[in-house]
Amino acid sequence: MGADRKPASAILTFHSLDRSGSVISFDPDTFRAAMATLHDSGVPVVSLREALRRPGAIALTFDDAYVNFAEEAWPVLSRLNLPATLFVVTGHAGGHNDWPSQPGGIPRLPLLDWPRLRGLAAAGVELGAHSHTHPDLRALAPERLIDELSLPARIIEEQTGFHPTAYAYPSGLVNATVRSRAAALYE
Repeated sequence: MGADRKPASAILTFHSLDRSGSVISFDPDTFRAAMATLHDSGVPVVSLREALRRPGAIALTFDDAYVNFAEEAWPVLSRLNLPATLFVVTGHAGGHNDWPSQPGGIPRLPLLDWPRLRGLAAAGVELGAHSHTHPDLRALAPERLIDELSLPARIIEEQTGFHPTAYAYPSGLVNATVRSRAAALYE
């Protein structure tokens, strides 16, 4: 790295903290050890919003808003004073991750309900939008795409009082149209 180049920021993305061994799962004991190591490393762990402006920082994000975030991740993160962004699938809050786009091999897991999401937001967890029903956004008709992008922001704000500024594309699937429409609504 040249003397004038600053290190890039990184985003560590998690889904479920459980022991199922699925592709979306991260062992809770390994997570606790990793967060302690990260905390002790001296690398700045910052909010997602700040990571975009702070070279060399790390942001922690969690997709889908599983109940195990509140049970396994948040106690560790709050004790270590590490910020996190939790991306919520608003149409499934309080339900399960059994959306039609869910691939095989993923365990059926409970998702946080609105009272718990409100409590986490009040405690400092940044809530982001992760669509309303977790579809492949690239395949949607224009009207449905707008709903999948705009409904989550409105619902999160109505339910928690906090307006989300970040959007995570379900399964990371995005194209130029989706990116452009999302950019009009989110940072």
